[in-house]
Amino acid sequence: MLDLIVSVVRYNQPAEKIQDLAKMVAAASLSSQFWLIDNSEQGIVGDFANFYIKCPQNIGFGAGHNIAMRASIGKSKYHLVLNPDISFRPGTLERLFDFMEANPSVGIAMPKIFFPDGSPQLLCNLIPSSFDLFVRRFGLIRFFKNRHRRYEMQNFNFKKPIFVPFLSGCFLFIRVSVFEFVGFFDERFFLYMEDLDFSRRVAEKFLTVCFPGATVTHEFSRGSYKEKRLIFLHLVSAIKYFCKWGWIFDSKRLELNRKAISFRTP
Repeated sequence: MLDLIVSVVRYNQPAEKIQDLAKMVAAASLSSQFWLIDNSEQGIVGDFANFYIKCPQNIGFGAGHNIAMRASIGKSKYHLVLNPDISFRPGTLERLFDFMEANPSVGIAMPKIFFPDGSPQLLCNLIPSSFDLFVRRFGLIRFFKNRHRRYEMQNFNFKKPIFVPFLSGCFLFIRVSVFEFVGFFDERFFLYMEDLDFSRRVAEKFLTVCFPGATVTHEFSRGSYKEKRLIFLHLVSAIKYFCKWGWIFDSKRLELNRKAISFRTP
């Protein structure tokens, strides 16, 4: 059985960037496979993926990763959902692997994530209400600073592993056995909100943890705040998400957020 299967979903990112990422994975001292699911409008140059799947059309982020996630069952201990704009140093994947091996109650681990300039990205969040996303989307944070700081877990201690109910989909180190209990990404979400939906489903049955013993760099363009098409896709996904979980009443959200607030690292 493999230690790790890594899946990357590409949409028009340069071939060189994907190739660099594949080299980082191959350099780790883990038995692994690199899966590239290509949603791009053109094919990729080079032959560096163990499995290369060219989709006839853009099937979306979650649906793309699901192809490799399904293949992980019975074949690998862990699955890594990885964005093309991630980079990391040697030893990162090994540290995450060792942490997961030592903590069987953890279903997903995410490393601490930084911008290229070294500043931290606030991608460990509580589960948002519809109001929280409204405040964030329409630039009202300055009127609800304390509420937003709480949502972004800014006052939490991330020097030790900590339970986080909403982990970013840019880097998810997943125990493959959790798929049996929670399934995969919900393919109703073409782009955006699929990581929130998946993370909270895993968090109901396992720990979803930020592990500060590993760090990665994420370029993070925040396209959904700039491009009209991505803004629209984000809005559509948000509507689908709150129709699924509740616009106002969401008891599981409250329960998981309380668990995060009271969590203490053993």
